[in-house]
Amino acid sequence: MKRTNSKLSLLPSQSTLYLCILLLGILMHPISSESAWVRSCYNEYINWPNSNSNFRIDSSFFSPNSNWEASIVRALDSWSNQGGSSFYFTHETSVTSNSIGNGSNEIYMNSDGGGNYLAVTRTRYNCYREYYYFGPVNHDIRETDIQVYDGSAQGYTPDQYWDTSDHTLRYNNTSGVPFSFEGVMLHELGHALGLLHEDSRIATMNSFYPNGGPYGGANMYGTEWLPHADDLSGLLLLYPGTSVNHDIAASAFKWSSSGNVGLVISPSTATRGSSVTIEYTFGNRGTSREDFCIDFMLSENANISDWDIRLARNTGAWADPGFEGTFQKTLSIPTNIHTGSYFLGFIIHCDSDTQYFPNDFQQMPRPIFIQ
Repeated sequence: MKRTNSKLSLLPSQSTLYLCILLLGILMHPISSESAWVRSCYNEYINWPNSNSNFRIDSSFFSPNSNWEASIVRALDSWSNQGGSSFYFTHETSVTSNSIGNGSNEIYMNSDGGGNYLAVTRTRYNCYREYYYFGPVNHDIRETDIQVYDGSAQGYTPDQYWDTSDHTLRYNNTSGVPFSFEGVMLHELGHALGLLHEDSRIATMNSFYPNGGPYGGANMYGTEWLPHADDLSGLLLLYPGTSVNHDIAASAFKWSSSGNVGLVISPSTATRGSSVTIEYTFGNRGTSREDFCIDFMLSENANISDWDIRLARNTGAWADPGFEGTFQKTLSIPTNIHTGSYFLGFIIHCDSDTQYFPNDFQQMPRPIFIQ
């Protein structure tokens, strides 16, 4: 993994009251991306005017209809039209000039950087008062460019260095080559819309890859890269809207140290009739408090479902919007099962047991052998 840095440099002011700022958000590995920290200017949040931004995807690097382009589009869509927010991305695919200061928001790849860096987002924005000190504040983002490194400095081809498969992250490789292209794009686009690094809790904007990790799980993969609960709090702060969303999402990751996440703890072996303790993580990605229950399951495969053996149920659980946390649960292994490999996991339900959330099930990130 590599660490990400953020660097600020001030460009020459265009007048005594006009300040244009260039900010670099660099993602590194062991890889490094606040409660969602945002920039401010004279107590106004720095954001995109009209709550939207259009990106040009450089077709000379990311061909139309390729897995590369599809990964970028999924990351763009994951930030767009979120419940409670008015913000959305649009995009086009064409050859770009790949330069900061041309007024175009661009996503491209090159061999510059090397070292521990995976990608960098460069942002130009205004911060000044009109009409000297008495007018309104201009606090608009003017341009963002995302530069992705191709891995050549480490001796890899882009196809070796990056994983462009749909959504997933392997639990047996959460910090090394190949890196999830969609996960890194989700992080960099968070910078592009105005978020800074958040290192005090689990978040997409964590400084280090895998940046909070994906939600949900099946077949030993995290299944969906989405902004975490804390990231959505920042998004709603910058771009408030009126729509609502209900979403409690399950995760196999936990916050471990500043800017880093790791996999939750679960045992790899147990005996029938014994007790084991697991960790489990969930977050409220919605716009209101949710009340729900949690079923803890034992499955013969890595796809946790209601058809599996229920070991325990927590009732009366609840979470406010923006909350994400990791908890422990001690479970009793049944005595009437055969020796073999199993998976522990959990499912989140509404109290009514009639409404289901999109990423409401999660297997532990490793099997358990029971004898």
